[in-house]
Amino acid sequence: MYFVMGRYDYMTSSKAAKAYFDQIDANKKEFITYDESAHYPQFEQKEKFSRWMVDLFAK
Repeated sequence: MYFVMGRYDYMTSSKAAKAYFDQIDANKKEFITYDESAHYPQFEQKEKFSRWMVDLFAK
């Protein structure tokens, strides 16, 4: 399970998202924060997001 959050997201509180994330029981989970993004890190930092997706799922 992966949560991808933008640091400057004013639509979704990263504190609330992290609190919810911490309650989830999963074998593998990761909370990822993009430091130069708001609500859409997949578009606002698309190169970094694309590299992460390729690195993660090309294994």
